[in-house]
Amino acid sequence: MSVGPLKPSSEPRYSSVGEPINQTQEESATNHCVTSLGIDRVQNYYDILKLAPDSGDADISDRVGERRTQLLRLIKIPKRREDAQQELQQLEVIARTLLDPRERAAYDARLVEPASPAEPIATAPIDIPAPPPVKFCLACGNAIREGDLFCNQCGDIIHAPSDVAAGAISERTELGKVPGELSGSAAEPQIPTPRDSRNQDTVRSVQPPLPLPALPIGATQSRGRLIAQVVVLLLVAAAVVYFWPHSSPQVGEQTPPPPGMVKDIRPATVSLLNPPVMRPVRAAAWDSQNIHGTVVIKSNGDSSIIGYPSGEQFILPSSFYSPSGRPSAAFDSNTGTVKVSSGIPVMQENYTPWNIQISTDQLRDINGDGWPELVFSDYSGGAHCCRSVLIVSLRPKGLVVIFDEELGSTDVTISDLNGDGRREITRTVLAEYALGSFATGSYGLEVIYSAGSDGAYRPNTRAFSSILANDLSTAVANYQKANYGAPDEEDVARIELFFLSYLSGHRGEAYEYLRQLKPIEGLAAGSVLATLEGFLKNAAPEVLQDPEWQQLVSGTLPPQQAVQTPEEVTKKPPETVPVVIAPLIDTFDTVTLPPDHCMVLLRWKVGGAATLTIEPDVGIVKGPSGYVVIQPRRSTSYTMKADGPGGSVTKDVTVQPVPVSCH
Repeated sequence: MSVGPLKPSSEPRYSSVGEPINQTQEESATNHCVTSLGIDRVQNYYDILKLAPDSGDADISDRVGERRTQLLRLIKIPKRREDAQQELQQLEVIARTLLDPRERAAYDARLVEPASPAEPIATAPIDIPAPPPVKFCLACGNAIREGDLFCNQCGDIIHAPSDVAAGAISERTELGKVPGELSGSAAEPQIPTPRDSRNQDTVRSVQPPLPLPALPIGATQSRGRLIAQVVVLLLVAAAVVYFWPHSSPQVGEQTPPPPGMVKDIRPATVSLLNPPVMRPVRAAAWDSQNIHGTVVIKSNGDSSIIGYPSGEQFILPSSFYSPSGRPSAAFDSNTGTVKVSSGIPVMQENYTPWNIQISTDQLRDINGDGWPELVFSDYSGGAHCCRSVLIVSLRPKGLVVIFDEELGSTDVTISDLNGDGRREITRTVLAEYALGSFATGSYGLEVIYSAGSDGAYRPNTRAFSSILANDLSTAVANYQKANYGAPDEEDVARIELFFLSYLSGHRGEAYEYLRQLKPIEGLAAGSVLATLEGFLKNAAPEVLQDPEWQQLVSGTLPPQQAVQTPEEVTKKPPETVPVVIAPLIDTFDTVTLPPDHCMVLLRWKVGGAATLTIEPDVGIVKGPSGYVVIQPRRSTSYTMKADGPGGSVTKDVTVQPVPVSCH
């Protein structure tokens, strides 16, 4: 391949929209450029990319990517496709040269090599091998290997294999002209090449490819590949038609939601202290149309995708579920269905992408709507933070969100509290560090959620009067017998008694507890009330309009009915069916933390108990619910004993030791 002088052309240049660009002969002779698709293609690769010769790899890669994107748009225009393909091939050569350190060094050496003053540089022959032929996917622009039937990046079919030789990258026959704009003269096709000097330009001419025989081997191979592609497509189409499930819509069936839509049917915010009471509803029968097969859940960027056995897919946005670590799925007896759990990994490795599969045989209906549910639980890590729980209903016509809460350092209990076949959700809305430390200055409001007729969970605490009465009786007994070690701990007990009394319908007694709030270190009594006001603005804003609250804030609230003893509470008319029953240990288990935390959380939830003890090593614990941190060095069986007016009960749990590295 020889290089000869390039004559300036007087032909007009063209912009990306085909309009001529005014250019004088002097400018043309100076630039020595060929315009195609709106880019001046000069002899120097750096000039083509409009970058300085000392530009870094990142700048070169960015500029190549920008130009490739432009060409991919033009390649979809039939009249511009051929030129765009040629531009892509040249862009591939430039990228391969400038992003390879050895090739770039050799190329830069040719650029700065001084020319002999006795011999015009334009006549010095340079033998540069032609770049290998490159094919590109018309959909994404990915480079295609020889013989591939499908793009290995986007999966698109490679429609027509290109046998354009590398030597025919440019079919321009005159400087400044594009194919289809040539005159009848047979000019020699030329292509811009690197300059031999930064001060003088040199281009090489490419001889037109020799005419091929009537039936060359390459053409036969291309034709064979094309036939193979057509055969593959026909087989795939036949398989899809044969195996695709066929179903006819049932009479009266509603139109399913658009693919990919996840429906959120949770109700608007409901007061946690004055929720409307929902009566028990009989659980629905298992729907015969429920999905059957394997459910696939996988990552999709920041979101997740849930795939039905039928092939339908639903995007679960990160606002609902954003795992802190690689998720895993298993049937969970505590929730009654499959639970997808995720948490902060021990080592901060890259856990995406992830993919899990769940058999529908493991899924259960926990809210009584006749459709299976799936529970998502994520723990973000930290001493007192943070857990979130999401419950979705996998209905035949789409995915539905029925519960979604950020729980902070607490968790949920999912169990059937009233025997109606529907599981309730119990949680504590915790005001962490409200009055002081986490251990003694955090107060909580217990909330019980029930599923409505639509399957969505709503606060329904006041419907469980017997549970409230039992909890109130226990709390009053603990309050009167406790020897509080800190003022904030005593005020926390008063605020929690306010919540229980208010929910039980004893508003007078509830406000008497608030009237007794005392100032604590660094926090006056009025400031303690102000922290509660901030909590109520989110949990039950209507309470702030109560006359008693207004009087309490202004300091004019008169003494209310005296706070009663547990015996007086139980003698009260059965407006909330207060009865004394044996203590109930609802929960006594462990919370598994990552091994590097070197600790285990032993948690409990108990009703109807006056005193609680955990043995060995722990002793007396306070509160109807809570947890302690333990660090067992060997497998240990812990026993909780709950004593109350109705008797005593015990419950055991075995805890595995912390790793040896923690000792």
